[in-house]
Amino acid sequence: MPSWNTLLRLGAPPLLLLACTILAEAQRTARGPETDVGAVRDVVTTPAGEVFALSVERNRAPAILRLDVGAQGIEVLSEGGFLSNPIELAVEPGGELLVLDADALGGTGALLRIDTDTGMQNLLSFGGGFHDPSRLFVDGNGRIFVWDGEVVEIDAATGRQRRWPPFAAQVIAAAARSRPGAPTPALLAAVDDLVEGGNSGSQDLTSSRPPRNTFEAPLIPVLPPETMVLIPEVVWIPNGEGYEDDVLIPAGPFPLVTALKASDPNTYPVISVYGDIPGAGMSIGAGDSDFKDYVVHWGPVPMRFAVVGRNEEARIREFDLRQFMNDGRENGGIADVRFESLTIEARFTSSVAVPKGHNVGLVRFYDCHFAAGRENLAVGNYSGYGYKWGTRAHGRGRYDYRSCSFDPVEEHSIYIDSPQGDCYFIDIDHRGSKRTAIQVVNRSFDNPGPSGFGTLLFQNVRIYDLWGDGGSGISVAGHLGDLIFRDIQVRENPANVGSHGAVVVWTDDDPEKGVYLYTGDDGELYSTRSVLIESIDVDLPRADRSHVAISGVEHVRIDDFQIRGNRTAFSFDSPFGSPVMSGPAVVDGVLRNLNSERIDNGTVVYRTPCPLSQFVGFQSSISIQENMNLMSDSEIDLRWCSGAAQMAPTPDPYLRPFR
Repeated sequence: MPSWNTLLRLGAPPLLLLACTILAEAQRTARGPETDVGAVRDVVTTPAGEVFALSVERNRAPAILRLDVGAQGIEVLSEGGFLSNPIELAVEPGGELLVLDADALGGTGALLRIDTDTGMQNLLSFGGGFHDPSRLFVDGNGRIFVWDGEVVEIDAATGRQRRWPPFAAQVIAAAARSRPGAPTPALLAAVDDLVEGGNSGSQDLTSSRPPRNTFEAPLIPVLPPETMVLIPEVVWIPNGEGYEDDVLIPAGPFPLVTALKASDPNTYPVISVYGDIPGAGMSIGAGDSDFKDYVVHWGPVPMRFAVVGRNEEARIREFDLRQFMNDGRENGGIADVRFESLTIEARFTSSVAVPKGHNVGLVRFYDCHFAAGRENLAVGNYSGYGYKWGTRAHGRGRYDYRSCSFDPVEEHSIYIDSPQGDCYFIDIDHRGSKRTAIQVVNRSFDNPGPSGFGTLLFQNVRIYDLWGDGGSGISVAGHLGDLIFRDIQVRENPANVGSHGAVVVWTDDDPEKGVYLYTGDDGELYSTRSVLIESIDVDLPRADRSHVAISGVEHVRIDDFQIRGNRTAFSFDSPFGSPVMSGPAVVDGVLRNLNSERIDNGTVVYRTPCPLSQFVGFQSSISIQENMNLMSDSEIDLRWCSGAAQMAPTPDPYLRPFR
């Protein structure tokens, strides 16, 4: 049994801790060893060679498994108890097992230490800086780090939490590449076979490796009940079944701000919107002054709320999401906010902005339309488009866009710096711009802070009318994580004289903007971990650049495509996207001076039938070029369809080093 000092060191209610501890032990003992397991989320090995995995199965309590790969045995080490939504394991230098649970203790998350002999669960840390923890690792010195919108260091002895400044997170990201206990590819394959044998219907891969050949966005959470109603003139707070006790508050010039100020910070307000709500230029989370009627925050409490349109006319105006007041005071900021079934109309440059230096948690847009500002359209601002960007996030955070559309925009519909974890761009309707539909950048000097990481899923994105400046439909200038392109459609506007390309992933060598690089498994430098093109449909008969250009990526895999156009279908390692770099760059989290380092692709794999050169998806003037050299049909087939190429292992784009 753990000591009382271990159980009580964080000051939690003793009866709660005792009850949960007894429950965990009782469940573990009652169930005992068995072989029917669910989806394996993560796998680690201890210094002694023991293998442990997280098992999460619908309608059953989460469990930690001990796996005997050699003997094909599975034992439930610990089950239920504090475990609610365990997402990651880590191993301490002494062999102790740590589990990060995103939803433990009522939803704020907790870090547990598991006794590998008894399965006993001990609370190590919870509360404090935990709001939505998503990543865990232990460095070579035994220091424990959790990612929760920022880096939180956990004292291994006391559980005390210490937040790291944003730029210091680069050091942490670099250390995470070699986390103790990370499984080898051979071990992962053995675990796959073992778990499939125990439960043939299970999903069988780890959290750092989503299910093979499919990475899916999580389901959209079900909304809690409505807490207030917002119309242009009034904030209405229902109270009971009748109307006698309802509260009516004059909405003022910024009705949404009024509603958020009237909300209980300790709840999850759901604000229903009816009609065209005035109030452009709101600052949510922080602002220039507490005395401004367009500023709302909940002090040290991170903001979690939903704003939902309830009729076709539901519309709000431009707003910023912030973390710091102008005097430098830090608020709780934005933890998890949701905007749904709304038109969000710009007044100045964009509909939504996250200013530089302001970090946010998770920002969700579901079934939203981003509209140009009516005042700007009236006078022809932003080249007549009425706004420059749909959303512009200089500040770091995570983003979830689903079923969103955009009025034609001057530059980018979605423009994001350094996403901090998995982000989703699903069912996006782009209707025109002079540059891109979606642009993601990763600039170490122009916007210092943690590098972008995680998986970016671009799915069912429809891009139309790109012409006038730089970029391609989806442009990613470096991302120390994974990119998945699924069901992408790109078309040009016949009224224009041309169009841009469809997709570009490249390395930006601008010395003023800066770049993040990392050392791949082969010792070379890269700016992006992996690109997986599952399916893409391009028809650009008058493009001014390659249809798909990929450079500086460690692993590239191309499954299916249909590319019609006047340019090269796939361009790899062009001098523009694969620069020869000299001078300062952030490499593996450390500032280095490079000396003529060329940033090329690593492995490039096609999953299409051979001979590749005759694949029906090639309907462009040129099929493939590499380093500006056009490849003949025989060169293409020799490269990707020879016996050696067919036998070569296919890199798994989901094994990402940055967590």
